[in-house]
Amino acid sequence: MQVCASTSGFVSHLYVVIGDRYLYLLLVDADFDTAVSSSDYLRVFIPVDFSIDNIDDALKEIISAWQKEIGREIIDCTSDVCLLSPSKDGVGGATFIVSESHYKDGLRSSLLGTEAIKVSSDSVVRSMPGLLDLLSCTDIILVLLNWDKISVFVLESGGPVTDSDSSSDVNPGVKVKEFSIEWNGDVQKVVPSLHNVIGINQNTSDLENMLLNIFTSQPCSNTSSEVEDVMRAYVTSSLFNLQDDCFQRFGMTTGDANLLITGDLASVVPDDQLILAVIDGLQLRGRYEIFVDTENRGVVNFIPVGKKVFPCPIREIYPAGYSYVSTEKGGSGKMGREAFQGKIEYISREDDSKSGVIRQKKENMNYFVGQVGHIYTYDLDGVGKVMLKPAKDVYFPNLVKDGKYLSFDVYDNVDQMIVDCRAIPVVYGPDYEANHARLAQWKSGLSPVRPG
Repeated sequence: MQVCASTSGFVSHLYVVIGDRYLYLLLVDADFDTAVSSSDYLRVFIPVDFSIDNIDDALKEIISAWQKEIGREIIDCTSDVCLLSPSKDGVGGATFIVSESHYKDGLRSSLLGTEAIKVSSDSVVRSMPGLLDLLSCTDIILVLLNWDKISVFVLESGGPVTDSDSSSDVNPGVKVKEFSIEWNGDVQKVVPSLHNVIGINQNTSDLENMLLNIFTSQPCSNTSSEVEDVMRAYVTSSLFNLQDDCFQRFGMTTGDANLLITGDLASVVPDDQLILAVIDGLQLRGRYEIFVDTENRGVVNFIPVGKKVFPCPIREIYPAGYSYVSTEKGGSGKMGREAFQGKIEYISREDDSKSGVIRQKKENMNYFVGQVGHIYTYDLDGVGKVMLKPAKDVYFPNLVKDGKYLSFDVYDNVDQMIVDCRAIPVVYGPDYEANHARLAQWKSGLSPVRPG
């Protein structure tokens, strides 16, 4: 998932996103020669009386206050008309993204100097071929968790282009599938499925009221542990309804698969519970990388390939990444027994100033072990190779045979590694106390430790 861009040198770019309930500003500075980037971010609640016709007046007020806060000149209001600042430390360009609920044909911002781009399910599908290059991968599952709908987009390389994908001129060997579960407010139909995955003690009536209150208030940040658990259970049970072979193939045939999690609910449910909800709900296994967007920044990449003017570095959307590997169905071993012994072999670079030769050096052999039925998360310190020696009756799919070990490479796009030794697929049950105990153990396992 390296930053791949046609742009070179240092560039600054401003994204202005008008969502259904919030206005987002994302100012990105990227040096594409050194692959170093940074960003500033602001989220503002959209008032009930907001009109898109007055967008420039609203942006002038919001950006004028924000640029003082971050110490950057973004807009220049020295004349009667405020425009993007052309100064060296200003902004080189802007992208104006508007949700379907606010979009109008011909919508344009004079302040930003650009026309609006509408974001919809179709634009997400059409943007996904561009993500292949940006992520340097072959397969993607994008889980978009919004209040009104949970959408799952699956991109598999090498298949025929779907009718809904009009970007075939950019990448003709791409197949995109779309799945969705809409929220219709019928809590009496939703709650029975929650009882099998929930980890708190709530009777049906209380759970119905709690779920209805959550969706009515639509919190924008982490709340109580009870709300977090209900939302985790809702995501898990909703995804249980999606059945397709593409989920079984994901992570099983290539090491270049990426799972992206974003949307409104990603700011409400903590990372560890969100990861559990998605991989358990879709019953994923194998090896892939996971990236979670907790601030709904991912919308900046939901633009059809032909309309993108700036390749936003993925690090500014998904600041932390995980390299994930699981045991295989039927190859997990007996509960509580040793599942594997492992080590991480890091590779460092040595530059010989006299000869100009760059050499690679192996170092830092960090060792760790794991048991069947548990999840383990380890901090990573750079580029290297993870080597797992499975115990008897334990099998890790989609890894490379490396002597007595099974191995896979890790790069600097991920900060942590997850080794999932639970029985796959994971089975929950109607006993909330048992679920609570398992969830506590699994969430603890998703808290990173430093091996060795």
